[in-house]
Amino acid sequence: MLKPSTARPTAALRRAQAALADGRAAEAEIICRRALAGAPRDVQLRALLGTALRRQHRPDEALAEFQEVARAWPRSPAAHLDLGALLLEQRRWPEAVAALRATLDLAPRTVEAHFKLGLALERQRLWMEAGAAYGEAVRLKPRHALAHLRLGLMYRRQGRLAEEEAAFRSAADIAPSLADAHVALAGTLVRQGRHAEAETRYRVALESAPRHAIACEGLGLLLLARGRLDEATRALADAHRHDPRRLRSLVHLADALRRARRFGEAAARYREAIRQRPGLARLHGCLGLALWRLRRHSEAAAAWRDAARLDPERGGAQARERGGRPDPDPRRPGPQGDRR
Repeated sequence: MLKPSTARPTAALRRAQAALADGRAAEAEIICRRALAGAPRDVQLRALLGTALRRQHRPDEALAEFQEVARAWPRSPAAHLDLGALLLEQRRWPEAVAALRATLDLAPRTVEAHFKLGLALERQRLWMEAGAAYGEAVRLKPRHALAHLRLGLMYRRQGRLAEEEAAFRSAADIAPSLADAHVALAGTLVRQGRHAEAETRYRVALESAPRHAIACEGLGLLLLARGRLDEATRALADAHRHDPRRLRSLVHLADALRRARRFGEAAARYREAIRQRPGLARLHGCLGLALWRLRRHSEAAAAWRDAARLDPERGGAQARERGGRPDPDPRRPGPQGDRR
């Protein structure tokens, strides 16, 4: 059985720690393994070996080391914290919660454990418990910007609008370059109809993170709602360029292009979205509307038939609601209700 060492750090331990501090995880692993060959029961070396393996993205090997250390050193908060953090990375939420609670039983003022516990609880959709964990992290470390941010998101889940705004403002004030805090605050302001303030926050986020796709998307939707169509289309195009796999941004871009009467570009974007999500009836219906405007009536009819096939109740109705026809007659004028 492993036993915690009470001796001063060995030369090997110091060398391994220095290698890890310099980002040389592979070298640290070699040092630890050589030292453990002569002292296999040294817990500190084994814990450091686990950290070196984790830094090299070898989580299963690291987990075995951390589990052994936690069993051998059950009164060590650090051992349980290392184990909990790795379990969190592996998306093993209940096990992570257990390890992090063990950390806090031994060291209740460990801020990192409260924060990581909040993350594990949040992933299990336990919003109130996660909020309590983030709140404790904030109480112990008032300038923990990420804890304020996550706490605000938990307030959002609970519909506590004023507290949500206050938490996001705290995060943004503590860490002005934290783009996610400004984006989250902008979303809160949009929901209150405070559009000018929200636009400012989106733009502040993009100053620190110009490739922030969600900030671009949020700004684009806000500009679209305010009737600034050209600016909105540019922002949504930026969102799509920065994260081409984000379907939401792509669909909003296609919708904006259609509103701008740029039907050829809109059709191309709808087709791109359909390649990502071929089973979404709305995309086929909107593609039909764009194609109809381009006087490509047979293609529009095919798109509407696809929409109706995917969603018999709503697929064909979507085109009719917007002024289209699920099976258009090319001899008739185009749909009138899509002029917006």
